[in-house]
Amino acid sequence: LSLGALGGVMIRGLAEQSEMSGWSRWFIRLVLLFIVVMTYWDVHLKLRTTDYRPQAEYWATVGDAVGHMPSVIALTQDYGYPLVYWGWQRATLWPETQSSILGGNQSDFENRFKSLTKGMIYFLVTDYDELKLQPELDEYLRSHYPVHAEGDGFVIYTLTQPLDN
Repeated sequence: LSLGALGGVMIRGLAEQSEMSGWSRWFIRLVLLFIVVMTYWDVHLKLRTTDYRPQAEYWATVGDAVGHMPSVIALTQDYGYPLVYWGWQRATLWPETQSSILGGNQSDFENRFKSLTKGMIYFLVTDYDELKLQPELDEYLRSHYPVHAEGDGFVIYTLTQPLDN
């Protein structure tokens, strides 16, 4: 809708610069309308042809595995929205690699990990691509915490029962 205002300004500018006939103005309007309708139709078809039922089942399974508990921190896709919507599970998000909070030496990582997971019960991982970009996190979770539940595409670590190292 905001592009419609921009289009109106452009058409008025073109009309002021040159003598446009009524037919030319209507032609430009029809072209713009055609572009808007085709864009809408493309989005409509993409949404209609995508079957979200497998995603709904997956995220419901993840939510059930966590037990719909509070105090979950997660490394997950799409800002955790599918987990909230289909899994009925809120989670604090672990920072991604672009975040300035990551990096540094091992003791810095442990201090950051402890501060970010303070009061958390579970650490949920569903975004394995992002986990590969954070090898410190992967190693730390595997070596310090037991797996609470694991399934196709997710792993949940119990943060309240650290492993004896």
